[in-house]
Amino acid sequence: VALIVVAAVAVVAVGWYARNTYYVGLRNGQVAIFKGRPGGLLWFKPTLDRTVTDISEKDVPADRIADVRAGKDEPSRADAQRYVNALRQEIREQAQAAAPPTTAPPAPPVSTTP
Repeated sequence: VALIVVAAVAVVAVGWYARNTYYVGLRNGQVAIFKGRPGGLLWFKPTLDRTVTDISEKDVPADRIADVRAGKDEPSRADAQRYVNALRQEIREQAQAAAPPTTAPPAPPVSTTP
């Protein structure tokens, strides 16, 4: 009986460890939030929590792409969403920095005739 109890506790502990986290990764070329450990743990596979349809793999900044491809661990869904929001902000900032500067059109000439 004790052996069965120890085995059951071990299974529950592994299940809790495997499923009690989130990560930001890629699914079909889109950034997504998953519940579980990147790559899974034993028979516990990660599950898709939500796909972030407005961020594709090609949009992810170069300094973050390795983390996203490997699966960026976050302790909660809210933290994973904050990471995604930070990615969005960084993408916007890079797009603004890369955009050519806009100049105001020249003012119309001032007429000096009465």
